[in-house]
Amino acid sequence: MFLRLNAVRLSLLITFLITNSALNAEGSVDTSNRSDVIRHFFSNYLTSENFEEHHEWTGGMIIADPGQVSDKLHEDVIRRVNYFRAMAGLSSDIVLSDELNAKCQQAAFMMAYNNTLDHYPTADWDHYSQSGAEAARNSNLSLGLNTPYYGPTAVDGQIEDSGPSNYSVGHRRWILYSRAPKKMGHGSIPLTFIISKPDPIPDPIPDPIPDPIPDPIPDPIPDPIP
Repeated sequence: MFLRLNAVRLSLLITFLITNSALNAEGSVDTSNRSDVIRHFFSNYLTSENFEEHHEWTGGMIIADPGQVSDKLHEDVIRRVNYFRAMAGLSSDIVLSDELNAKCQQAAFMMAYNNTLDHYPTADWDHYSQSGAEAARNSNLSLGLNTPYYGPTAVDGQIEDSGPSNYSVGHRRWILYSRAPKKMGHGSIPLTFIISKPDPIPDPIPDPIPDPIPDPIPDPIPDPIP
């Protein structure tokens, strides 16, 4: 599990996860050759930057729909994972499985809706699903309040694997596993904002706060302000 909370912007909650991954030998790089390392960086890392400008998510929290992310975002995630694997001298031809993607998206939605990470979500979770729970058990998970912290950026965070709870760098080892199977799944919930429900519900429920406030407001506002 990889939990990263950064208060730079509290309006963004995202979840990223990957299931058992895949690899073989495309996009390789000669790490002893400076020019080839530079080529590899420009060709396979930078091309998956700015992903937040062209991603799409068809779901919605209010309608409780995990939805789907765009093929372009999937491609950017795969490219980023393959980039790091190639730099580690490993095979780098990961492919995505539609079946695994769907399970990962279910898990990502569960994590985002419940605002927590857990490799073993229980049936009492809001919007629990067996397929989502299966993906959670076999995934790297990331939850963040940064901008953005999903897709390729979450791959970076899992490779970095910082924090006292990640001393075994298990997330990095998951991505760089030399005997990984052929396929990977990816799911992300890239939200503009999310506001969790109050817990516990206040009793009695307070009256709504009027907006604008009922007190008189100077119009126009004095300049200079006294």
